[in-house]
Amino acid sequence: MKKEKDGTLTADIFDVESDIIKCRFNNDGCVELNTDDYSFITLSVTNLYDLIDLIEKAEKKYKK
Repeated sequence: MKKEKDGTLTADIFDVESDIIKCRFNNDGCVELNTDDYSFITLSVTNLYDLIDLIEKAEKKYKK
């Protein structure tokens, strides 16, 4: 996870097909997935749990 110049936290994840999905955490308990380069993405249960974990980590970093 990294902090952008505007203070927003971001991360990249891989979907099941090894496509890189750019994730943006806007300090609202959610994740925004940039899928502009894909017609679809395929996420496994593990991907979804990883996203939940990243959301929780981002929220903790925003509260510091």
